[in-house]
Amino acid sequence: MKASRKIRSIALTGVGIATALSFSVAPAEANTSISAQLQMYKTATVSGANVQVKLPMSRYDAQGYINNGARIEVTCYGDDEYFDNQLFPTRVFNGTKPTTPTLLNYLWADDAGVHLFAAIEFPIGAEFNEDVFPDNGDEIYCKARWIDGDGASISAFTNVAKGTF
Repeated sequence: MKASRKIRSIALTGVGIATALSFSVAPAEANTSISAQLQMYKTATVSGANVQVKLPMSRYDAQGYINNGARIEVTCYGDDEYFDNQLFPTRVFNGTKPTTPTLLNYLWADDAGVHLFAAIEFPIGAEFNEDVFPDNGDEIYCKARWIDGDGASISAFTNVAKGTF
């Protein structure tokens, strides 16, 4: 009888510890929010798009997503009346840091969540010139698509930037 009480006591203690641990470790929250902003610029030699993407979450979850293969795909389009043509191949950004110290073109985490500052440049008159007539101006927007390590995704569209790019 004493042995069965000890076994039952050990088993109940184990169940109690497991229950306590299950409540103390919160699972990663699935991300349900994404925002994206576009700013176009033009210099003497290049046209460029700065795309800023934010996904709010805790720093812990953000770094976990990045470490486990999350990525953001950025695709830019010409905003036309009948058909929005894709301006260049989709760019994919992940957590691989560039060799030079910068916050551009890779995913990074902080207390506000996951961030991407993507800088995409082309020679003047190349991919960003999306209208046939040069004086017609360009209307450009981008789609940012977040894909986590398991393949789940959410997307956001940027504002439409207007000008001659």
